[in-house]
Amino acid sequence: MAAQPEEAAQTAGLKHPRLVSKDMTATEMKRNQGSDELPCRSNCAPWKECFYEKVQQRSLNLQEKKVKMIQAQKAKEEKVKRREACDWLCREWFSDEKESLDTRTYLLDKLLPTLIPGVEKLLMQVERKNVLVPDKEPTKFDPITFLGEYLMRHNPQYDISTKPGPYLRGMKMVTEELKTEMADTAPERLARMKAEAKTKRKEREQVENMESEQKEMRKEALAIQFKEWTVDISGRIPVALIQSALRSFLDVVASAPMDVREAIYDRKLEIVDTLEKKVNIEEFTEYVRSYTEYFSNDMFQEILKHLRQCALDFQKAIRCDTWRQMFTDLFLDCDYGKDAPVAEAVKETAARKESFLSEHSGQFGQQTSSETRLQDKDLQDQSKGPAYSDRQDSQAEAGQEFELPWSGDLLTFDLSFKYSSYGERIPKEWICENIRFADLRPIMADIQNRCTSRVRSAFDENCLNLPQFVQLMETFVGQDISLPTVKSLIEFIKEEYKQTEESKIEQLEKARRTSRLAQRKLLLEALFEKWDKNASGFLDLKEVDAVLSTFKEGMEKEALRKAKSHFSLRYPQSSRVEKLTQKAFQTFLELVASEFTGDEDEVIDNIVEFLTTSVERSWMECLQSLTRRKWLHNIQQAAETSGASMEPVYKAVFKALSQDAEAHGDNKQISAYIALLEENQLSPERGQILLHYVACTADDAPYVLNQILYKDMKGVSFAAVEEGKPIHVPRVQFHGNIHFWNYDRPVEERRGSLLVLPLQDAHWRVFGILGLDTLRDQSEKTIFLTHEISFCQGVSLAFSKAYHHVRTLENVPQMTLTALDWLYPRVPSIHTVITYLVEPGKDQTCDYALRKMITTDNTGQKEIHTSAVLFLRKENLLRDYLFKCIDTSEVVRTSVCGEYHVAVPLRDLSRQALGLFDISIGHHQKLPPHERKDLQKMLKVAQAACCEILKTPSEETKPTYVLEAEHMNLRHAGILFHRFMLQDLRECVQKLNAESFVEMKSYEEPPALLHNIVKAVLLLFNPKWKGSEKIESWSQCVLNLDDNLIQEIYCFDPTASSVQVQGELLLDCIGGVPRAEVWQQGSVPAEYLYNWVHTCLSLMEMTKSLQNKKAPAFTSKV
Repeated sequence: MAAQPEEAAQTAGLKHPRLVSKDMTATEMKRNQGSDELPCRSNCAPWKECFYEKVQQRSLNLQEKKVKMIQAQKAKEEKVKRREACDWLCREWFSDEKESLDTRTYLLDKLLPTLIPGVEKLLMQVERKNVLVPDKEPTKFDPITFLGEYLMRHNPQYDISTKPGPYLRGMKMVTEELKTEMADTAPERLARMKAEAKTKRKEREQVENMESEQKEMRKEALAIQFKEWTVDISGRIPVALIQSALRSFLDVVASAPMDVREAIYDRKLEIVDTLEKKVNIEEFTEYVRSYTEYFSNDMFQEILKHLRQCALDFQKAIRCDTWRQMFTDLFLDCDYGKDAPVAEAVKETAARKESFLSEHSGQFGQQTSSETRLQDKDLQDQSKGPAYSDRQDSQAEAGQEFELPWSGDLLTFDLSFKYSSYGERIPKEWICENIRFADLRPIMADIQNRCTSRVRSAFDENCLNLPQFVQLMETFVGQDISLPTVKSLIEFIKEEYKQTEESKIEQLEKARRTSRLAQRKLLLEALFEKWDKNASGFLDLKEVDAVLSTFKEGMEKEALRKAKSHFSLRYPQSSRVEKLTQKAFQTFLELVASEFTGDEDEVIDNIVEFLTTSVERSWMECLQSLTRRKWLHNIQQAAETSGASMEPVYKAVFKALSQDAEAHGDNKQISAYIALLEENQLSPERGQILLHYVACTADDAPYVLNQILYKDMKGVSFAAVEEGKPIHVPRVQFHGNIHFWNYDRPVEERRGSLLVLPLQDAHWRVFGILGLDTLRDQSEKTIFLTHEISFCQGVSLAFSKAYHHVRTLENVPQMTLTALDWLYPRVPSIHTVITYLVEPGKDQTCDYALRKMITTDNTGQKEIHTSAVLFLRKENLLRDYLFKCIDTSEVVRTSVCGEYHVAVPLRDLSRQALGLFDISIGHHQKLPPHERKDLQKMLKVAQAACCEILKTPSEETKPTYVLEAEHMNLRHAGILFHRFMLQDLRECVQKLNAESFVEMKSYEEPPALLHNIVKAVLLLFNPKWKGSEKIESWSQCVLNLDDNLIQEIYCFDPTASSVQVQGELLLDCIGGVPRAEVWQQGSVPAEYLYNWVHTCLSLMEMTKSLQNKKAPAFTSKV
């Protein structure tokens, strides 16, 4: 079939005439005349368009004709080759002899193609004329003449060759082969290129075949691997589960370089936030293959192994999910007060449970339910309980668990969302249908929308909510127990759990009280926001007092006076500045209500109703207030999700100020900047303190950022710092004491308003300033109004909270680093420790995320994650133990990917988890006793240090100072850990007495380690004794082991300036001594002294480094 014109043109390698623009000028057309292109169409010459179409059609016809002719010729040649095969006698010309290669090639190419047919014709003529017949008389035939005539008539330059015979065709092929053997010739290069291309094509085909075979083998391997997963009744598994397995594989190859880890998957893992999307075996194979297509064989084998382990973990997860649902039903059956009576029931029926445990000793250890929780005092013994025992249920019992197929849903996956605030929820009906406080309903609804989700539960030693109870029971039964045994345990608890009517009434009353307190808190927050119409963040104490004095026509003035007296004791700083923050306002009203007669809840409702009617707000004011509070909430949210960085906070602050100036400030153009107070170490003669400008709006960065303002320079900023009040300069051009950073701005353009607000912490201490000006605004009305100034005060308070929150997020990882440095030399069995911090969700519908902060490997090397590494619950189904730990604020122990993990929460002041330690102990089910003890000690001290860090920004509590270094403003987070460790050791040593050292004194020649420990202790108090008989002689050393030494240890401050001992002296005694070696001595006093010396040495070194190191200031360009 003939090809189409377009196809024929492409086949012949020809091109269509290029169509150019219709707007081409005549000059351009002339320029193109010398080219191979045909003339283009033109709007001004219709005949040209017609001519172009005809020429184009003719060109296409010629192309088609030429293509057909070429194809016909090729077909004819192929037909001849099939009919008459080549004569391969000419192959005799082909040999490997290099000397005659040129000659043979020349002959075959230039001479023989004409000579051979001539000789052939000559022989035929000789045969026809019988020239060689011997009996015939000679003829006049001359072969030389005949051959010469033939060659002249068939000169290749003039003669059209006749059809070549088989021999000539074979000779032509041999000629082409010989030409390819001649070096540095075009045929040789072409032949070499063709050979290389052929080789590469074969290699490519071989690789493609291998890849195809590998692809099929991998598909088969993935199909086999799919059968190891537990599927639902339709033979499918959730896509989210596969995503979680693939994502967790990055941790398996954590030792690989970062660029390798990032390039493991050729495309980004998608987020699937539902378990309803599922795949069958074919879809699973293709889905996993699409992510692992470019894996090496070794890497693919690793991920197969990982998927196999994930399948086993998922089987355990399904089994545990069944148990958790049963435990949930058990809790709901027993919980009459919607609180946690089961926790008390567990304690009350402890004796009866002992009999049950003894009957099922094969399944349970000797661990009671109370032993599975991490108390504030200690981390419980990991070797106890069913989760840590080396037990195996019988195969018969294990086989009874999965007789029914999996339903395809994890019933308790969102357990914390459903029941975390169980018994504490505020019904929406109470907000929407509350007639008494109708004016506050919109505000309460807005507050509820701004609140983060209440997924995390607070730790309570005496009470459990539903998620905590379920986790407690799951930890109690362990992972290897059979389903029938779990059912027996549940039936046992139901039978043994007894509750009196009085207990039921008490629990119902407790639940009602809890709900009422939550309603009261929301009500008082709404009242505060109604009074604070400009979102300044505080109320005037005098104004509130004046309004309350008219309550009940002034009959309760005495009670109000007593409440103010109690309030001043609890909030002395707020009483001094006469300002009430939201929390202080709530406490003040509760104190007032406690002094009034009658039911406290009813009194508070009456006060709220009275104060609500005492202020009037228009609809526009309400709308303005709601908008401004949303902007302030964004500042706090930026701090909570910043990952300990101030950049997002600065951006949120300047964005809130700009939005308010545009929406509520007549579209002002403002400049804003933040300066922090620092100690003046650059030029002390210019003042003790200075203001360092750390952030500003983008247009002012070249002039303001990183500038320093001294007290002897012009400006009103230090006046705002000293007075603690905002300073507003309506006309800067008339003030005379304003410092202008932008010297490029002409003097006549230095017009506008300036507002300087002090930045104050929770105790109303100034730590910097927030400045705004309108010098870039050329309009006439640039003065800041009262409501604008009030909102700017609210921004300054919001920034203060955000600033101290970020500082806290910085200090917690710093403390964690110090704790890990202390832990790793003492607990070598730990494989890895990963530290996470919680980042709350945006609102009640959003779950929190876990930010990975620090990863410590088995050698103690730490990786501090500066870039955001966030873990979401919906992306990590196989790591749900991390979220269980945060949800319940409980210790969770599990096995993941063949390694045992212990997740330990780090709690805030409300005893909710703000972070966790994910401790992997590898394939060991438990730690050695001395290592477990040191781990418990580290966790206990780290929790105490964390609480102390969190007290710093609190307005209700004040941090305590124990060491001299803390009084010298060297309050570093690392010092806190060692300070609490020192305090704990002081308490331990104080419990000793002279009799405690009897065993040590009994040695005539003590172990060298014991002697060195005592030497180190004595050198701390008396460094001059180095090398003397008092410490080198054991008989002299033991004379100092008495009550006086215990008292000196208790009072010793290693950070004091009077301590002059060199750390090298102590390291010479105890440096390089393993902790296990000290433990093997079996001496409790020696162990205390050893840890005490190490702690003192760490504090001395840290204090010295901090004294020589100036803390860097934050700088930012926003």
